[in-house]
Amino acid sequence: MAKWTFEEIKNKLAVIHPEVELMQDFYVNTQSKMKCRCKVCGNLFEMSWNSLQQGSSCVACFRAKRSKVYKTSLEDMILEVSELNPDIIVLNEEYGGNVKSPIFCKCKLDSYEWKTTIKSIRAMKKCPKCSGCGKLTMDEIKRDLKIINQDVEIATDVYINSKTKMKCKCKVDNNIFYASWNTLQKGVGCPICGVKKCGGKNKLKIDAIKTEIGNINNNVTIISDEYTSYASTDLECYCNIHNEYFTTSYLTLKKGGGCPKCARESTENAHRLTYDFVKSEIEKNNPNVELLEDSYISATTKMKCLCKIDNEIFFASWTTFQMGHSCPTCGIRKNSGEGNANWKGGISPLTMHLRCCITQWKNDSKRASHYKCVVTGKKFDHIHHVYGFDLILRETLEIEKLDPKPTFSDYTADELRRLENTCAELHKKYGLGVALSESEHTLFHQKYGYGENNPSQWKEFLKTRKEFYDKNTNR
Repeated sequence: MAKWTFEEIKNKLAVIHPEVELMQDFYVNTQSKMKCRCKVCGNLFEMSWNSLQQGSSCVACFRAKRSKVYKTSLEDMILEVSELNPDIIVLNEEYGGNVKSPIFCKCKLDSYEWKTTIKSIRAMKKCPKCSGCGKLTMDEIKRDLKIINQDVEIATDVYINSKTKMKCKCKVDNNIFYASWNTLQKGVGCPICGVKKCGGKNKLKIDAIKTEIGNINNNVTIISDEYTSYASTDLECYCNIHNEYFTTSYLTLKKGGGCPKCARESTENAHRLTYDFVKSEIEKNNPNVELLEDSYISATTKMKCLCKIDNEIFFASWTTFQMGHSCPTCGIRKNSGEGNANWKGGISPLTMHLRCCITQWKNDSKRASHYKCVVTGKKFDHIHHVYGFDLILRETLEIEKLDPKPTFSDYTADELRRLENTCAELHKKYGLGVALSESEHTLFHQKYGYGENNPSQWKEFLKTRKEFYDKNTNR
């Protein structure tokens, strides 16, 4: 369907809504709002072509029309109220005209005045006081309270509603308390008198409590010599297992509760795995790993283990084994070469391959540098070889009596393993690297070049850079 032109829209609108004219000279689409003006009231508004087609028009005219249809005059409202209940007098001089507009009324029978709406009058048709729902006065409240509870008197002259608390006084012990009329109607009075009444009826002696709790939990000894009337009042207790003091209520002890530390241990033991189960699962899922521990503590506690392949000791938690991890060295080997997702057939040179096999050396170097650039003390980007990597690589090939080849895939698996182990050993021999920022690392190699770097160069560079930073800091 072709898009409507502005002229077509304008002509169509003159037929549908002759009282509306467009105040713009372009048309976008059926959902875009257009500026319009009502010829009747002069109201400016925005409306889409879709809304105009469906019969929508000036909002101001629509509201005015609706208010005339649904608005009730003051005379009509008074007439309706008198028809519903001739005993109600309307005191309004003005009226909003809708069902929620306030109406001030007065009852001819008892002169009771209240505020309401025509909607409420239609539903109730009676004076609230005549029907027993009217607001009570303070004199009525005091009169009824003498019948309900003679030991309580109201110590205030203001009454708001049945839910608002009022200041009260107990005639028995002169206690001041606060209570709502709803509460007082139910016969509830002074809280202290209530406790005394309940406590005298149900109060237990401390000796009886000690005997009862001893039969329930013999690991708990009650130290307290007194017991109040509250079942929730804390008692001082002693745990015979942990030799610790704690406080808890009689109600908790009666339900089987006791020492908090015992409760925690009980919960942990209920979910804790046994040592035999953990050991059998490790042997089943990791036959190349031997568990060297004699006990099992928790899923996150690291355990001493032995890798049967590399004969290396490592520490791992039960959670680590559950995630499928095992010996770190085996994991690195498994994820290198063909086991890596980025494997491209062994086209990388030997240098790149061996750099990936010194992860432990890099981590130790980071830790020794405190994870900061040793020159600036800020964030680091590189781990710099103090003794050049090219020198270590050359020595590695000489020890293993192998010649350099274009790619590491040209070496056999056994040759690669020997090269990896020798390279790692030489890194240990020549010491850890240092953490450097990008700028400091670049500056070093710009000065001393890439290749055949040695510790004397590093000492000279570090001394120069330290002097530079000290000079600029003092300035």
